[in-house]
Amino acid sequence: MNGLLAIISILVIISLPCSIIAFLIFSWKTRKFVKQNDTNYEGSEVYAKLMKRKKISQIVAICSIPAIFVCFGLVDSAYEKDTIEKHLAIIEKMNENEKNVYDAKYQEFIKENSEIYAQEKAIKFVERNNENIHRIENMNENEKARYQAKFAELSKTLNEVDARDQAISYIDEEDRKAAEELQKQYDDQAKYEEWLAYQQKEAEKKAAAEKKAAEEKAEKEKKEAEDKAAKEQREAEEREAQELQKKYDDQAKYEEWMAWKQKEAEKEERERPIHTTADEMLALYDGNKDAATSKYIHRKVSISNCKISYAGDGQLICEGYNDSHSAILVTNAREKIPNYLNLRAGDVITITGEVTDTLNAIGTSSGLGGTSDLYGYRIKSE
Repeated sequence: MNGLLAIISILVIISLPCSIIAFLIFSWKTRKFVKQNDTNYEGSEVYAKLMKRKKISQIVAICSIPAIFVCFGLVDSAYEKDTIEKHLAIIEKMNENEKNVYDAKYQEFIKENSEIYAQEKAIKFVERNNENIHRIENMNENEKARYQAKFAELSKTLNEVDARDQAISYIDEEDRKAAEELQKQYDDQAKYEEWLAYQQKEAEKKAAAEKKAAEEKAEKEKKEAEDKAAKEQREAEEREAQELQKKYDDQAKYEEWMAWKQKEAEKEERERPIHTTADEMLALYDGNKDAATSKYIHRKVSISNCKISYAGDGQLICEGYNDSHSAILVTNAREKIPNYLNLRAGDVITITGEVTDTLNAIGTSSGLGGTSDLYGYRIKSE
């Protein structure tokens, strides 16, 4: 029954927001329909259905509010009824002494509490009274003596049940205070032992610091003596090394001077033009390109008997002996060679300049406009 009532209460609670939402939706749809059918809407079947649903949702929402309060009241009443039934079942199982204790306490609690709360407090007191009786039965001699003394004192003004309860509470409070006092003694003892341990540790730290200071002093004196001896040894070695270095420096300066003289001689040799002929250069290239590169690359040359095979585009191509497959290409002939514009194929001239490279395909044979690759030297004329 209680489960069914709970389900009905939930459905009633849910119906309120659902009906409000439905009312808002149908109100919005009704206004929208009226706007779309400005003058001809009152006799419409759709308009009548929307108004009917709107009124139904409105009625459900209004009715849901008191229904919710009614459901809450029914649920609360059912809860109280179930609780009272549970309490009565517990009371029914009590023996005669327990019922007497319960009745006395119920009459005391009902004066300031509701029936359910008074029953609940009285039942809890009965349970605590049973626990107290069980505890008294298991007390040692000392606890029983203390309990009986306090119980006799309280029995003069209280009934047996309350006197028993307060006597046990008094014993518990005494035990708690005694435990706190004992714990305080333990704490004080622990603090004293901790202080002694701290003092001992500080004394050990002081002794260790003094020992360490003495060891550091001895180590420092030893290190200073070793450093002094090492310094004297190092100074002697430095003096010896300086003398030896001076000899090496003098020798190095002499060797450096000799190397400079040799480099200057090589520089002069490289700057001095190599006098050769076109046939000699091209024969060396055809025979051994690496040797030709090593001998002539980045060197100044003066080449005689250069037979012009092409002159144009600011460049010259000179070929050598008939069996040669290579040639000499002068890249800046227009600027550097006199009477360049008057030169023709077959003329023989002398060329002076620097060999820039000996790469393949420096040009084409039979003029730069030919189709056959030309190999040989590329020269920048001076």
